[in-house]
Amino acid sequence: MKKRSNILPVVCLIFVSLWLRLINLGYSNYQGDEIKALYRPQVGQNMIDFLLNQRKGPIQFLITYIMSIFNPEYDNEFLLRLPFAIAGILAIYFFYKFIKLEFNKRIALYSSDLIFRNKKTK
Repeated sequence: MKKRSNILPVVCLIFVSLWLRLINLGYSNYQGDEIKALYRPQVGQNMIDFLLNQRKGPIQFLITYIMSIFNPEYDNEFLLRLPFAIAGILAIYFFYKFIKLEFNKRIALYSSDLIFRNKKTK
């Protein structure tokens, strides 16, 4: 019974995160930074040159490149946003585990909820 009481807050946190993040993931066309993160090299430009010419981190371009294997025209917004949503959910989970190690379960749950709400409003 003690094991269930330890895992229940984590399951609730992950379930709510999944539900709220994934429910409207493909809701609209690409906006702002999403367009800039697409892997669209110029003619004759290889991947290394493309990544070095960007002002953003290379991982998001590599992710969009991998997703272009499944959707070369980038017309499925849900599919392209899915890896980033999963990374956000995992970030909340690992944040919860880290705070639980440093403090306790109650503080970890409250702080994870607050960081989730902050990420949801952005």
